[in-house]
Amino acid sequence: WRCTRRGVERRTWWSLEQDLDVGRIVAGVGDGPDAWEARTQAAVEAAVLSHLASDVPVAAFTSGGVDSNLVAAIARDHRPDLVAFTVDTCDPASETPAATAMARHLGMELRPVRFDRAAHLRTWAHAVEAIEHPFVHPSQVASLTLARAARADGFTVVLTGEGADELFGGYDFLRRTRAHWREARLPWSRLSHRRRAAARALEDVPFRYQAVRRERETHLRLAVALAPLCGTS
Repeated sequence: WRCTRRGVERRTWWSLEQDLDVGRIVAGVGDGPDAWEARTQAAVEAAVLSHLASDVPVAAFTSGGVDSNLVAAIARDHRPDLVAFTVDTCDPASETPAATAMARHLGMELRPVRFDRAAHLRTWAHAVEAIEHPFVHPSQVASLTLARAARADGFTVVLTGEGADELFGGYDFLRRTRAHWREARLPWSRLSHRRRAAARALEDVPFRYQAVRRERETHLRLAVALAPLCGTS
């Protein structure tokens, strides 16, 4: 809603029914993989370039994964002085080695930011305060830590790969779901098999939301408990 002296203007920012271009999708049904690959590359490059329009230095957040690597690689082609930041969780699961390999390949400076258990607990309540509601995933605490480190180094504009994992299937549950839906598209003569495959494809969804709900509740309790220690309310 946009409230002005003239009244309240109500507008839907995005709606699947209103904004999905069915004609464009139908027109491209017969196109091969090469055509779709070229369109995807052009779209991603255009998106990254549009976010490089800045009159201040630009940095990138990278985990060494496909999404953030892709954004950083394209940005590096146009900003040779691009600096990358990554979270170092200081344990065997740290993504710093992968991010380091990526930075070395691109010839880009990488600045690891230490993020151990103590830093996580110290920053948790601040992250909840910044987002203004219990968040879904603890990685958002790490994102706040990265943002603070970048700001301390003089960077106020950064590029990230947030959201691209969903687009490019970067999570295991997305690949499993895709496989089940492919099974569900078998010929109608195997209807019972299709039904079972579709059911398996949907299994990830409710369980995932139940996990999110439990995680939200846990984060809220911990944030409330830590608030007095962090000077927040």
